[in-house]
Amino acid sequence: MSDSSTLTAIVADFDLWTRRSIGTAVIEAGFEIAAEGASIVDVLREAAFVHPTLVVLTQDSIGMNPLDIITELQADQVTPEIVLVTHDTSVRERAQSLGAFDAVDQADPDRLLVVIREIREIIETGERRRTGERRSGADRRVGQDWSKVTTQRRDGVERRKGPRRKDDGPES
Repeated sequence: MSDSSTLTAIVADFDLWTRRSIGTAVIEAGFEIAAEGASIVDVLREAAFVHPTLVVLTQDSIGMNPLDIITELQADQVTPEIVLVTHDTSVRERAQSLGAFDAVDQADPDRLLVVIREIREIIETGERRRTGERRSGADRRVGQDWSKVTTQRRDGVERRKGPRRKDDGPES
């Protein structure tokens, strides 16, 4: 779907060496660094021009709370995948509920690389469901009535060739 040259990223942290360390993982995963920033304000300004595929920022980014930028970036027409590098992994669920792809412990650079590679695979294949994630909503099977499966097998009727049945929802 996407060519590796179209996969761009913005990396943000107040510390140059941390940005370079994260940038190394971003490049190794196949993204091109389109911009870097020392603050959240830098990220917002650059994202407006670059429209990145990926934004990796740290919890130590200055300017505003990194969780607040997630909703700001979601408002853009071209929504990037967002990864938060954090020293407080308790914010992971909150970050994901706001729209971040993941929040990774800053002490685990290998996990950061795995997450960024997973994002690239999702972008390239178009498969939005993450590895190991179960289907949800109308796409999720609530229950299996095995008696019907057995009955259908015994009666010899090829159920896949007939008309589709209308599901009225899960039985109560």
